[in-house]
Amino acid sequence: MNMTVPGNVAWFEINTQDVASTKQFYSTLFGWTYTEMPKPENRQHAYIMITAQDAQQPMGGIQQTSSASTPTNIMLSIRSDDVQADTKRLALLGAKIVNQPVQANEVTYAIMQDPQGNLFSIFKCSGVVEQDDAPPTLGSFAWFEVGTSDVKTTQAFYQTAFGWQFSQYETGTDRPYYSIAINHESPTGGIADHSSSGNNQNYLIPYFLVNDVATMVGKAQQLGGQMISSPISTASGLIHARLLDHQGNLFGVFSLP
Repeated sequence: MNMTVPGNVAWFEINTQDVASTKQFYSTLFGWTYTEMPKPENRQHAYIMITAQDAQQPMGGIQQTSSASTPTNIMLSIRSDDVQADTKRLALLGAKIVNQPVQANEVTYAIMQDPQGNLFSIFKCSGVVEQDDAPPTLGSFAWFEVGTSDVKTTQAFYQTAFGWQFSQYETGTDRPYYSIAINHESPTGGIADHSSSGNNQNYLIPYFLVNDVATMVGKAQQLGGQMISSPISTASGLIHARLLDHQGNLFGVFSLP
């Protein structure tokens, strides 16, 4: 994931009341390591950076929620050149402003909700450094997925909001799937069409790269997680599954052909 390109999903954040068990679950599952950042004056809790095993840079963070009324989730973050302006612009496109722009250390961010109800944030980090094109390491954030019961509305919002480009992707199943790219570069995410499933499956989640999806599903279940969708192989041989962690947060895992 390239943090330097506006419109790209470039970060994820786990919001939780139980930081210790969250760190334990994911370090056991993926081998993640953690670094606690200095606490800003306007924040009650320190921010914890997440780095995948053998990776050179962090890919996400853990934020402790302050009350039981704050929802726990895994929220994706989209790069912005101007958080204040983008917050107003996205609201005009139908997004809901959940948290107005705020600054913490070198990051300015706002939390939004898309027209299908999915939480995401937009952010600008003054300390961002250029990233190389090295292949993702195991356990790293290497894909994202938008699940939707209304593909047209979802595509229209994200295309206008962030310039996302969509191409139909052959999955080898009856469910339509569309890859997502920025500036005609290689896809970094996809849209899963759940309109024919009969369920209101709307989500915006990270996918993490693994060696063996079935083994990882079993390991997650042993740690208190749940399997939401069993491992599926695409026409190209890519295998993926969706899981809940021990606190009910949705995420995905996949292995390459």
